Amino acid sequence: MLAETPRSALTAAYRTDRQEDAALLEALAAILKEKGITLSILALTPEGLQQAAQSGAIDLWINAVPDGATCDKYEDYHSGGQRNLTGISDETLDAETVSLHTSVGSGDRSTVTAELLDHAAELAFECPLYQSQQITIYNTDTVAAGSVPSDASSYDGFAYLLPTLQRV
Repeated sequence: MLAETPRSALTAAYRTDRQEDAALLEALAAILKEKGITLSILALTPEGLQQAAQSGAIDLWINAVPDGATCDKYEDYHSGGQRNLTGISDETLDAETVSLHTSVGSGDRSTVTAELLDHAAELAFECPLYQSQQITIYNTDTVAAGSVPSDASSYDGFAYLLPTLQRV
């Protein structure tokens, strides 16, 4: 559900055995700071992360979740992806998901992934499936806030929402 009043402070966590995730949360903290939101970041053991998420002690977390044979979100964002529940069908996004399969080196993959996720955020929004509390994330430069239902759910995907969303 969407919060009635935006919060000015959030707490996020990452696993201590995944130091690369700390940089992602630091980048998110910088973006949120520009919006007047403080993001406190915690490094937790895998067990501590699970406990904090289940207890509600953290608002969001980053955790590697395997995506089958690849970790590049092809199945989630490609028009022909088996888990493309957003209903996105975009030639540029399809090309970006395919290019991840041929990217070599973490720097190249990071760049392509960032471009892909930026492009996906321009086209849709997401509700993470594995959250203690549901949060809806979308690009306010693209989607009019008043057109996003307060009871949006990712259970059956988001294709049903597309006709109701309005552009800014």
